[in-house]
Amino acid sequence: MDSAAITPAVRLAAYLAVKETVLEHQAPKAAQVTPRAWDKIRPMLSSAFSFSAGKITLPPDCDIDEFDLLFLRTELRLDPAKKKEPRYPTDPRVLDMIDLGIQPAEASKLAKFIVRTYGESHLSKAISASKEKVPPPLEPANYLLAVVKANVNAVASNGLVVAGMRPKRTRRFVRVANPEAAKTELVGWEAPSSTDGGIARYANGNRRLIYRLRNGHLQFVDPKPDQQVPGAEQDPGVIIED
Repeated sequence: MDSAAITPAVRLAAYLAVKETVLEHQAPKAAQVTPRAWDKIRPMLSSAFSFSAGKITLPPDCDIDEFDLLFLRTELRLDPAKKKEPRYPTDPRVLDMIDLGIQPAEASKLAKFIVRTYGESHLSKAISASKEKVPPPLEPANYLLAVVKANVNAVASNGLVVAGMRPKRTRRFVRVANPEAAKTELVGWEAPSSTDGGIARYANGNRRLIYRLRNGHLQFVDPKPDQQVPGAEQDPGVIIED
């Protein structure tokens, strides 16, 4: 066998050691070569593999040692895992969250969410509060979010703008997989349709609550007479996208 065909042959053997068969048009991908390169080496592989009915298999009298087959299977199974292995976080705040007992992947996602939605200062304050809690929180992720929300509400109650808060976005219609089992859910307050001289204006004149109905459509509901309506600086609201 030509030296140019040896490496692709080993890759193909590794693939077949696990998959047992491959369609011939998929063989270049299994051997990790271009279609043009495959056309050149294919005749050289006919003595090492069985080509039949558009499929390729290892021959019944395959002379690959059982140990080598086991090694090939292991390598083929490990390679994708190595490529997809996530990097360990390096952000000091995420490392603090991991020390609190939150899994690395969840800590990274939660940190990004809090920073994007509420701002970096709220994340730092929540982490400090969680580290100072005695005994440590049993559910650190939930506790961290609770601290963030409490801080946000405290700031908003003073009429201050919460840094980093942006309007949420939702579709006007969302297909519901099982309407009979679905429930009507609160989406949030509607976002201002415009701003005039720093004053928020709303499509209906007053700010309304938005609910997602069981059929996937949205419903706008006026607040109750005694219900406190937050200002846009306290709650940016929800933007409806068609």
